[in-house]
Amino acid sequence: MKKLFLSLIVLCSATGTWAQVFQSGDLLYRVTSSVEPYSVEVVPRNYQNLTSVNIPDSVVYGDMVYFVTAIGVDCFTECRNLNSVTIGNNVKTIEQRAFANCTNLETLTMGNSVETIGESAFYQTNLTSITIPNSVKTIGSAAFVDCQSLTSVGIGNGVKIIGEYAFYSCYNLISIVIGNGIEIIGGSAFMECSNLTSVTIGSNIIEIAEGVFESTAIYNDPTNWENGALYIDSCLIALDQYFLGELIIREGTQLIANQACYDCPYLTAVTIPNSVRSLGKRAFLDCSALTSVTIGNNIKSLRDWTFTNCSSLTSCTIPNSVTC
Repeated sequence: MKKLFLSLIVLCSATGTWAQVFQSGDLLYRVTSSVEPYSVEVVPRNYQNLTSVNIPDSVVYGDMVYFVTAIGVDCFTECRNLNSVTIGNNVKTIEQRAFANCTNLETLTMGNSVETIGESAFYQTNLTSITIPNSVKTIGSAAFVDCQSLTSVGIGNGVKIIGEYAFYSCYNLISIVIGNGIEIIGGSAFMECSNLTSVTIGSNIIEIAEGVFESTAIYNDPTNWENGALYIDSCLIALDQYFLGELIIREGTQLIANQACYDCPYLTAVTIPNSVRSLGKRAFLDCSALTSVTIGNNIKSLRDWTFTNCSSLTSCTIPNSVTC
């Protein structure tokens, strides 16, 4: 049995406190909690020759057992020989740029305790498919930008926030299933996914930011537009800028995305059905010909700049449900 090489390094941090760092196998760890439950994070060193990484559930140093709870900032950045990663079941956080520019990384197995995937964590990797477990709550901004081999993504029911540009320019991504926990999808999250043809959005969504699905196959296919409007599941995503006349949003729609009807100069009237419960920011900004709006009785608030610069608006029916 291969003996683990253990070394202890004591480092002085920028704050003047002493941080305990030790090596176990190929990986370097920093102690993040020296009281029970003891914990460590994996920290950067020269990992350039590694082809696979297995982040364990725990490591032993001396007579102590430490749970491995995080993968540190820039930990494996630009490890271009790295092909596969398995993340243990005690890791809660994958920090910023942890695996960024690992251009040969094809296989990722994520443990069932990960809660946060940090900003640009898997930027420009070679992953082909991803299953994000139910434990994950947040996918950070640009987390999977430019993963050009990625074809499918399954997002667990625990994910509440998908950050802006999270999957930007994953141009081979064909399908995405977003679980029922989702609340917010950040701006341009799937923009430039030019082969994206299938999207499922969980029913608890409360905000879809601007540009999320622009320049996707769904957006670019005219057959997906219903009377000038693009719907995905129960969400109104966009309105043709040259839509002429009155827009009657289809029954069953629950959400109107941010800027969905922005700068539609020929839109004259809008009827929002009772099924709509979330009206996006700047949804009707700069609709200069809009004269009449009827808002369904399931809307509780009007978001920032919803009807700003609608200079012709003379009639707006606001239900008692709106409190702010």
